[in-house]
Amino acid sequence: MNCLDNLVRAAPAWSGAWRQRQALTCAAAAMRLAGRSEDEAALRDAFTLRQPGAALGPAGSIFLAWKRLASRAPSLDAERLRGTADLLGIGWSAELATLV
Repeated sequence: MNCLDNLVRAAPAWSGAWRQRQALTCAAAAMRLAGRSEDEAALRDAFTLRQPGAALGPAGSIFLAWKRLASRAPSLDAERLRGTADLLGIGWSAELATLV
């Protein structure tokens, strides 16, 4: 596990693409846990091929939350956590604010 941690911290040129791939995998796993049928291909296509300004829907919101989490440094602030909670349909609370 230490090797993977060191690799991630080294931030090679391809790490952004790798993180986005992991976000897609995590979003598909979240879909299965939520009892939905969207797999990686369905999530990717629905998100990428949607009309500009179209609503994301539940699956798109979860995928976008994972994409946002994967696109930034591993730090977490209250604003970022609140935005992610909104995408996941989780109400903001004082308890969530303490996680930061």
